[in-house]
Amino acid sequence: MILTLLLCSWLTVDAPLHAGASAGIYGTAYGAARAMHCDPLKAALLAGGGTLAVGVAKETRDALMPGNYWSWSGLAANCVGIASGAALTAGIEWTVKRWRTR
Repeated sequence: MILTLLLCSWLTVDAPLHAGASAGIYGTAYGAARAMHCDPLKAALLAGGGTLAVGVAKETRDALMPGNYWSWSGLAANCVGIASGAALTAGIEWTVKRWRTR
């Protein structure tokens, strides 16, 4: 019962938007870093840090707007999006690398 209440309070209507936007930002930033010849680890760190900074900036802006508030659940959804974007880009990069070595 308590777990259900906790999950319901954290799963907001806009959580998929946060996660999807963060995954998209991560993928774009990672691709841009790789296009500038960064190695995969540096590209992942730049993309993850940059995406997290965008999420924190968005929540800060929300907190400063009248009638709005900081959303920890939104930031958690951003982290889920970052992890999803990292997994997706790693999978794509592995597949492309494997395909090119054939």
